[in-house]
Amino acid sequence: MRKPIFLCAVAILAAITPPCLCREGMRVDPASGRIRVLFIGDTYMEAGEAQPLMIQDPLIAVTPVLAESTLSRPEDLRRAIRQYLPRTPSSLWSGYDVVVITAVQADTLPADFLRWVVLGVEREGQGFLMADDPASFGGVEFGSYPNPNWGETPIGSLLPVECHTDRKFWGTTYQYNLVPKIPDHPLVAGINWRDVWFFSYNRVDAKVGATTVGAMSRYPEGSPCLVYWDFGRGRSMAWLFDWGGNGAVQYYRWPHAVAVMARMIYYPAGVPIPDDLAIAQAVRRRFQNFEALRRYTVSVVEFADKFGARIDRAERSLRDAAELKSEVLPLYASGMYDEAMAAIDAALLRLGDASAQAISAKNAALVWCYVIEWFVVAGTGMLCGAVLWGLMVKRKLYAEVPTVRLSRRI
Repeated sequence: MRKPIFLCAVAILAAITPPCLCREGMRVDPASGRIRVLFIGDTYMEAGEAQPLMIQDPLIAVTPVLAESTLSRPEDLRRAIRQYLPRTPSSLWSGYDVVVITAVQADTLPADFLRWVVLGVEREGQGFLMADDPASFGGVEFGSYPNPNWGETPIGSLLPVECHTDRKFWGTTYQYNLVPKIPDHPLVAGINWRDVWFFSYNRVDAKVGATTVGAMSRYPEGSPCLVYWDFGRGRSMAWLFDWGGNGAVQYYRWPHAVAVMARMIYYPAGVPIPDDLAIAQAVRRRFQNFEALRRYTVSVVEFADKFGARIDRAERSLRDAAELKSEVLPLYASGMYDEAMAAIDAALLRLGDASAQAISAKNAALVWCYVIEWFVVAGTGMLCGAVLWGLMVKRKLYAEVPTVRLSRRI
């Protein structure tokens, strides 16, 4: 009797909770225009992991929940789920635009939460992505972990693929290229997929009605590796690629790694994927440069402020740079990449002025420190020179004595 009551309650919440759609088919934060991602699984901020690539895109804001079953202690796993997972369906639906699950055992997350995810995609227009791992999709034993089948959970109805339990362990030895099945599709267009190798622990079959965008070049040839379908108001995707660990080293050295990762988030959110790959990557790099320079400038301003420096000009320039940067995201999200490039360049120029002003204020505040340091060093040198002159050159302290000859008495 609990399930009908739960579904009725969820239906009521869905009716009274306003969707966060900026326009039909596009799910982003209405305030900032960014895609709010709830990333559950292997959310490590390390080289060779997915999250560092995600956050390099200015439109993606990630909320991580570290819940990788094989590398987390049971108590840490329970604590992360209790502390960081949304506790109500309304907080999930209103607070996030895309849910990503990877490297999580199918029996780890609460069943109620999984039902909220399904309803969030179906009724609220959220996006969903599952990427590959021995635990993702399920059905492949890995050491002492049984990896239950995700197809038998509420997520099974949401996935665009059929999960099976009769697959062998493939591992990193069986690598493949992604072969585009729809070359002009936004998910794969404009990229030479033969430049990089992928590997996957699982094999799936696309469901009837799903679209297979990419297939494996071998092991076995034609097996789906990039599949999606529209599920109610939202969209669900499956990417058969273990994107963390040693096997993914080549992918993370690939020049298109950030762009591909961004596409895997943009598409389930319904956000248009940039047509011009080069200019989109250039804007992303400028965002990274802006953030690095901003942090450096703020640290210099804080240091100078401790010495009583006049930092008002640098702070004004920092605010101006932040305002100029705030104009970039709407342009970038709207596909106006040339305008976004000009705006971020203007913000970088203003931030450069702030950095120069902060350094000038710091130097002005420290001038007396430099003067005192000079006098201390110079005075110490003069004193040492005088002592050296007196002891070693003039030898004032050394008095001459007559030579005394001692006679030996017989």
